[in-house]
Amino acid sequence: MSTTIPTNSEQNFEELVNNVHTARNQIDRHFAYMALQEYFYEKRSENVENLQACIEWCLKDISELDKLDLDYRQQLQDEKKRSIAILGKKGFNKWHNAERYDRAKFDCQIPAFKKLAIIYEQAKDYDNAISIVKQAEDYYKNHNNKWLPEVQKRLARLHQKAGVAK
Repeated sequence: MSTTIPTNSEQNFEELVNNVHTARNQIDRHFAYMALQEYFYEKRSENVENLQACIEWCLKDISELDKLDLDYRQQLQDEKKRSIAILGKKGFNKWHNAERYDRAKFDCQIPAFKKLAIIYEQAKDYDNAISIVKQAEDYYKNHNNKWLPEVQKRLARLHQKAGVAK
């Protein structure tokens, strides 16, 4: 299920956008969004349009995280059905944790959260930075992610900076 994120030298903008439109599922679309985020993130200092495009692709990705969970869970359910067809239910239960398949969530890191937090923090827009990091915190709490401590440190730092900035 893993997808390699292309670098700017590997694909051009048109190819990256085409990947969004031709994505077979939400998981592929998420990785296509990540490639576009990275494309514009690397070019954000060149002009405001690149910066804005990066923000928009990040927000688009974040807005579809619920769909990503649904698609991920559906793919695991399909995998479970295939495994049961081969192993039988008893064999499946012997070798697999059925709960993993039934309650799974896409529990990988979401780079869009970090990119947006950095962009807003660099712009000294601490309100938006704090808001996006709180969204990340909620997401990771709900997904039992190992990235929660990093997010909580960033949130504390932003609160401290916002207090100084205001």
